[in-house]
Amino acid sequence: MLVDVALSPRCLPADRASEKVVVVVDVLRAGTTVAFALHHGAEAVIPVRSVGAARELARRFPGRALLCGERRALPLAGFDLGNSPLEFTAERVRGKVIVLTTSNATRVFYRLREPKAVALVGLVNAPAASRWLAALGEDVLIACAGRGGELGIEDAFAAGVIVNGLRELVPAELTDSAFAAGQLATALGTRVKSVLWESKHGRYLRTLGLEFDLEVCAQVGTIPILAVLEEGKLVAAFPPE
Repeated sequence: MLVDVALSPRCLPADRASEKVVVVVDVLRAGTTVAFALHHGAEAVIPVRSVGAARELARRFPGRALLCGERRALPLAGFDLGNSPLEFTAERVRGKVIVLTTSNATRVFYRLREPKAVALVGLVNAPAASRWLAALGEDVLIACAGRGGELGIEDAFAAGVIVNGLRELVPAELTDSAFAAGQLATALGTRVKSVLWESKHGRYLRTLGLEFDLEVCAQVGTIPILAVLEEGKLVAAFPPE
């Protein structure tokens, strides 16, 4: 098994995902939010690149869709929910189809070409991602969503958590970027909250008063499922324990 990490979307040429199992990491906040939505009973989450496309798609699910998303971390006018995991309670999302457009993660999906499988995660289900990858036994690409095309340390850290967890389960050959991510997670493993608080995106979210979102996103392994892409929809998958 070869494990590779794209530390930012700019490190993700179209063919890098070909014939690999891809895990898209977006700790702040889409990976965490989607995990919360599916864990709390949403039927599916459909990632959409643009606001207009999201509005149009939501109309195809009358009475079932929740239109959700953000730009620059702010909720969108006329949308049902933003991108805070705390909004995605069981009362709001159970049985619903979530149509989601975000600034970073949803756009990464459109850069992937011919992957064998795709999942979206945050720190809350990073250990579940490691178990899922170990069970599949295929070559791996962990794609960090970052922010604005740039590296986000919180995503690189989470990628390292997945790499280290995977290596505890199965033998794996690492690219240099995967090795670097694993070393980062080892070095900062006791400072998860600090990593998120002091990251560029974390500092920005704090200016918006979203400290509680950071608290939630900093929890490691609290959700046992992960979101796997099937026919354009993210649905809940349950990796082996």
